[in-house]
Amino acid sequence: MSIFSFFKKQYHNIFIDINERRALDIKNKKVDYVLSRSLYSSIPPTDDSFYDYHIASYPVKKYIDTYSSFIDTPSFSGASDEFLMSINRFIEKEKTSLLSIYRQSMIDGLVYVLLMYEKEESGGGRICLKPISRDLVVEKECLKKDESSFSVFTFQYERIWHEGGERKTCKVKVRVSPFSEEQTVTGCLPPDMKNRFTKRENRLNFVPVFALTNNTLAFLQEGAPEVAPLLPFLREYNLVFSKIQKHLSQILDPKIKLHLQDATAFLKHNFALKESDFASLARGEWKPDVTQFKAAILQEKEDDVAFLNQDNHIDSALQVLNLLHWIIIELTMPEYLYGLALNTTNASVKEQSPSWRRKIEDKRGEYSRFYYWLAKTYLHLKNDSAGYLLYEKSNLDELLLSWPSLNESDKEREAASFKNFSTSLIQLVQEGLISPKSAFNELRTFLNLSESFESEKEEAMLHLKQLADLEAYRENLASPTY
Repeated sequence: MSIFSFFKKQYHNIFIDINERRALDIKNKKVDYVLSRSLYSSIPPTDDSFYDYHIASYPVKKYIDTYSSFIDTPSFSGASDEFLMSINRFIEKEKTSLLSIYRQSMIDGLVYVLLMYEKEESGGGRICLKPISRDLVVEKECLKKDESSFSVFTFQYERIWHEGGERKTCKVKVRVSPFSEEQTVTGCLPPDMKNRFTKRENRLNFVPVFALTNNTLAFLQEGAPEVAPLLPFLREYNLVFSKIQKHLSQILDPKIKLHLQDATAFLKHNFALKESDFASLARGEWKPDVTQFKAAILQEKEDDVAFLNQDNHIDSALQVLNLLHWIIIELTMPEYLYGLALNTTNASVKEQSPSWRRKIEDKRGEYSRFYYWLAKTYLHLKNDSAGYLLYEKSNLDELLLSWPSLNESDKEREAASFKNFSTSLIQLVQEGLISPKSAFNELRTFLNLSESFESEKEEAMLHLKQLADLEAYRENLASPTY
């Protein structure tokens, strides 16, 4: 690259030439959900992509688990009491499954939800949610109706079991279409299945599958994982941290500089080498540990031994890590939810909570369409399993979706978090592990304290003195000699 190429380089801004045609490079690409799963679970995939991020993957699981938990599950109102009681009870019973669906969507960017009637061995049955991950879907055999529903939906999963001490496997392909569901088994036939092909008919005139995407956009219909905007910063954090490790190793293991008249004599007297060892030393088969001797025995006046120490730049690198961590926090959730002692944002809980609440409300808005679909499909499945019109379809037009209040849950979580945090700080100060000033600085992440440590300390000491004086006054009043 020549020095003049810098001046020739074109930098794009928001305005381009009217004849210029550009597009996002996503036409022949797909979401790398394997990397996202790897960062969430800390399990390396078959390639080396995980190791570009593994040191910095610490916030991914905590963020997704906390985010999905805060979103919670909604309830319906406005329809008949019988249907409301039934659908709300179903949502409450399936809360664990629904939160798991949130997480899967955030990790993969897309998860398919199948609402089905499952028969039980006792003869009855129940409606259940079945999340289907995107790697199980046979896309070539699916026919999409719109961005979230299908005319035909096909997925395939593997079953593994042991029979007579032998491991057996099969693949089960399920094809769901209006009014029917087909199941085909290839490989060994499982003990609980009688036929390789079964077909179950129903009265549903639609496919009960919903494609729940994460961060849906018109130009990104398959969604994007929550980790997507973090990747550049996670990678940079991983790179800087790796350089710190290498730099620290060089500092702790310095090189030695020798100025010797007779190298053989020096090695013999300082490392107890024999002449038979010199050949292996010259070939590089043996390296002496120069950090093991405290004083060098020098034979000649001009002999000199010194260590080459590298300058310590760790503090500068830590500032970069601190900045990257702050960016990661801004892109995910408030720092106090991580439970970290590292103070990077310098913002109180009160200051961080509004943006966090708005983020949750936005995600709830994304999920509203899914819940209205869930109520519609649930009503049809209940009518189909009952064999008659159990609930009127007019109930669907009257439904209103409502979510739990965030303010109350936030205050409860903040109070519990602050109690645990302050108790831990007091214990650390009492055990002499941190100073009161450090504890005060950490406390600023929860409380909006504008005063300095010294002024707060003076006010606190004055308050304690007033409490002591009041206690002494009460004791004097209670004394019989008063």
